[in-house]
Amino acid sequence: MIKSDLASQHREHECIIHFFSTTPSLWDSDETLIEDVQQIETHGATVLLGHDHAIKIKKPVLFDHMDYSTSEKRRDFCNREVDLNRRTAPELYLGVFAIYKQSNAEFSLNGTDKPVDYFIKMQRFADGNRLDNVSSREGLSALLCEQLCNAVVNFHKNLPSIENGASIPDFHSVIDQNFLQLDDYCPDLFRQKDVSEYRRNLHAVFDTLKPVEHKRLKEGWIRAGHGDLHLQNICLFDGKPLLFDAIEYEDDFVVGDVFYDLCFLLMDLWHRNQKQAANQIFNQYIHKMGWTTADNNLDILLLLPFFMTMRAGIRTHVAASRYLQSDDGTAKDLFANEARLLLNSSLLYLKKTEPQIVAIGGFSGSGKSTLAANLASHVGSAPGALHIRSDVVRRMLIGWDDYSPMPQSAYTTAQSQAVYAHMQVLARRAMIAGHSVILDAVLDRRQDRQEFEKIAQDLDVPFKGIWLKVDKNVMAERIEGRTRDASDATVEVMLAQIQRQIEAVTDWMTLEAHGSEIEITQEALLLLR
Repeated sequence: MIKSDLASQHREHECIIHFFSTTPSLWDSDETLIEDVQQIETHGATVLLGHDHAIKIKKPVLFDHMDYSTSEKRRDFCNREVDLNRRTAPELYLGVFAIYKQSNAEFSLNGTDKPVDYFIKMQRFADGNRLDNVSSREGLSALLCEQLCNAVVNFHKNLPSIENGASIPDFHSVIDQNFLQLDDYCPDLFRQKDVSEYRRNLHAVFDTLKPVEHKRLKEGWIRAGHGDLHLQNICLFDGKPLLFDAIEYEDDFVVGDVFYDLCFLLMDLWHRNQKQAANQIFNQYIHKMGWTTADNNLDILLLLPFFMTMRAGIRTHVAASRYLQSDDGTAKDLFANEARLLLNSSLLYLKKTEPQIVAIGGFSGSGKSTLAANLASHVGSAPGALHIRSDVVRRMLIGWDDYSPMPQSAYTTAQSQAVYAHMQVLARRAMIAGHSVILDAVLDRRQDRQEFEKIAQDLDVPFKGIWLKVDKNVMAERIEGRTRDASDATVEVMLAQIQRQIEAVTDWMTLEAHGSEIEITQEALLLLR
């Protein structure tokens, strides 16, 4: 009975799509022609794109995770989708509208009888402004990464915490729900050995992480997030990134650690070879969420490999499903390759790598922060090293914003000692969690350098220190050219640093850092081999 009813509803859905496709002026501009309308099919909806607007009509489907089997349920989920997505993209979500059937069996957007269905109307944005397309075309700039990070941080911070542990989806169930079906693609796409190993490792790793998850629950970081936060669900609108298309149909897909929500974005960037962007967002997110104020918050790094591999596994399943559904030979090959790459990444994220500490020292203007940021994605496992920068820590300790000048009280000897001490605490905690660190500070005193080296000695992990040697005129030019930078240092400060130096730095590797960013980064990578 249910199947026959759904089949009947599906036929009516096709009639509704035909109605909208042939009357675009009803939902888009008067100038939109029938041939201008683009149609996109997903497993749960049909989307029609016009010049100025898009509409989404949910399909009458019934899956384990998605129940749109009646018009009333589709109405409720339409309203829920709009409400959820207006949290991050109110400019896009214009509302939910009813569809009526007239006495002559024609559809209409006006009526007094009970609606036969519903649709969501959205403001259209250019396809090229979706961030997966931006990423493919030009990559994500540092400024865009910062804006995107701010958008995610603001979203996550404003979500209410979930205090009831019973509301958290059990990852063992999530693993089985998502990845048992990968067997269906063996041996056509995957080796059964790899799929079985992947599931077995996920279950085993999660068992070890349950205490951390419980701690995160007590700290209030379990919340109902976006659920599908990858680049295809982020767009540029009026010059700013908007998060859209959050999941509305299954709480198990959205309730979890906010860091798990972010990891979908980090994994997607890493997979698309936007590794520096992934590392920048990772580091800025950790800082802006306030997790560097206390060392115990860095326990989240213990969850990072598991979160990354879960997100990659989910995308593996999606790519495999599209491979199966596609009739186009070229598209089928692309989906097959994508699925195999993602499964391989999923396996690699769980493989333990030895963490290391890299420290970059140099006078103000030597380029140490730029180099550290450029190196971070090359150090350690995905999404690269935790970048601990003295200027950022200094601002955090006095509660200052990102860029405005700090008061002189931030630069007392005692405050500078507190900055280095806190950097050491953060570095030690990150290393204990198994995550690599890149440190960035002047470090012109041998004693300070030795204290950072001692962390590596105590934990028996590799340490490499690089001292940047740069002509003072070049450093002065760099300082005067700074914009939007955490450092307050002036040319006078830099000259004073040089004046007070008692002895040349001979205990670390020295890098002549006069070239371009790319040249200096390449030379530093050679030193780190």
